[in-house]
Amino acid sequence: KADPSIDVTHLRQAAASLARAMRRCRHRQAYLQLAACRYQLVLQPVNLKEFATELTSGRQVTLDVCEMTVLLDATLCSLILENALSNAFKHGCPQNENVRLKIQRIASHGTQ
Repeated sequence: KADPSIDVTHLRQAAASLARAMRRCRHRQAYLQLAACRYQLVLQPVNLKEFATELTSGRQVTLDVCEMTVLLDATLCSLILENALSNAFKHGCPQNENVRLKIQRIASHGTQ
């Protein structure tokens, strides 16, 4: 009898791959719109921890993300972070293959 945990693991990896492929399609559309100066910024409240968890799903990434909701364009932000993660995996330190994504709040003068 097959181990059901293996099936669940494969299913989660497949779902993460599908989500990344769908995100790449949105990124491709955004690139084309940016190049044509037709991209419309869409600011929306985004929970950073959920956003980063979804972005890194199916990858070996250590997350250090604060629990905070911010106003941002999720497509552009994911495009930038996806590129950074891709570069970390492709060009990172071969002696230390661990990839870590850290998002933190830095208080500016006059804010908490």
